[in-house]
Amino acid sequence: MKSPAPALALFASLCLHVQDSSGGSASASSSATSTLAPAEVVRWLAETAKPLATLEGTGSLAELAPLRDIVGDARIVAIGEATHGSHEFFAFKRRALEYLVSELGFTDFAMETDWTQALVVNGWVEHGHGDLEGALRNLSGLWRTEEYRDLLVWMRAWNAEPAHARKLRFHGLDLGQPALTARRLQEYLARVEPEVAESVAPVIASLGGGGKIDAGDLDGLLSLFDELREGFVEHSSEAEWALYRQHVTILGQTHLQRQKPGNDGTSWRDRCMADNARWILRQRGAGARLVISAHNGHVSRAGLTEVEGYGTIESIGRALSADAKTAKGEELAMVVIGTAFARGGFHAYGNGLRAFEVGAPRPESREAACVAAGLCLALLDLRSAPADGPVRTWLDEARPLRFVGGQFDDTWPEQGADVQPSRLAAEFDALFFVSEVTPSRLLNPPK
Repeated sequence: MKSPAPALALFASLCLHVQDSSGGSASASSSATSTLAPAEVVRWLAETAKPLATLEGTGSLAELAPLRDIVGDARIVAIGEATHGSHEFFAFKRRALEYLVSELGFTDFAMETDWTQALVVNGWVEHGHGDLEGALRNLSGLWRTEEYRDLLVWMRAWNAEPAHARKLRFHGLDLGQPALTARRLQEYLARVEPEVAESVAPVIASLGGGGKIDAGDLDGLLSLFDELREGFVEHSSEAEWALYRQHVTILGQTHLQRQKPGNDGTSWRDRCMADNARWILRQRGAGARLVISAHNGHVSRAGLTEVEGYGTIESIGRALSADAKTAKGEELAMVVIGTAFARGGFHAYGNGLRAFEVGAPRPESREAACVAAGLCLALLDLRSAPADGPVRTWLDEARPLRFVGGQFDDTWPEQGADVQPSRLAAEFDALFFVSEVTPSRLLNPPK
């Protein structure tokens, strides 16, 4: 086998050695290929991956220069995470955001968190309203971490610099708490059109409380905003009118999700998050470029997952990719960066929020191939692969990839419940790999 590039070989020598293991049941990846990665694949990984020296904020952004070629002219960069609670994934996102903003002109950061609560976070990030602690309280417990604190502090520092005329914004994509959304909407209407606010209060209260509404009530609220736009804008602003009209949309999304059981509801949620990403770009106008942060499953171009007897569960990445193929004959350029790890720790919910740890990957997995190639901390452009041959086959076929959401159980690795079959090239344009992850650094860890 041809030797890896010298720089990669030198850096890989600093990595912790990860032994191959057959850990987990044979059924863990029954629909995926069970053979080891061919030598040609291991060689391609070793020669193609770009090693990173550090994920900490003191490092130079220059080593993230491969992102320039990976991203190109894309308006959206969606960055996944193989767990919702690993330091290295959060740190990479913060470093990637710094590079994308300072070098490529990205303007917005949106994550898989409550849409309405994120407005409070943005108030601090964009304008300095409130304080950092208050902003962090409006994130999910999984993201009240040192890593996201540092990300918000960096965004605020960027915005505080007078030379940066176009300010960064922080957004949530998820549907969240309808009661809060309804209350904010009612407060706005009471301020701009008190009589209108009173007349629609019962409908808004029902939406916020999970009650029943008539079939035309949602459309009626949106039509009201459109018909009374001039008056609303006169008593507030064009931006506020658009923002609170979107509150109606968010309430509608949540209301309709409650009527969609199981996988239908899961697909609906991701379609809504994709719609909310589109809304952000429309409102921010020409030149806006968006970084999306969510789980690997949500950003995947191929869908969140495949369910026997149901089919593909929708994902943000799949919904936005569908747009790209039909929008006026040209692509809505988007790049999807997945993440992967060989072993290590993460936070998740399981008898409370706590740290878990998993061992070495299955020998047939994507991660095992990366370990065999000597990768430790690296970025890989999957689109650079040959059009045919063993590497292309390996990228196109289904193989296990770790998939850890917000909940976890210590028994899952033995049952194969910590992986999903992944067709890597269909899901991601690039891959960030780290050989060993550590739990995210919670600001208020459970006692």
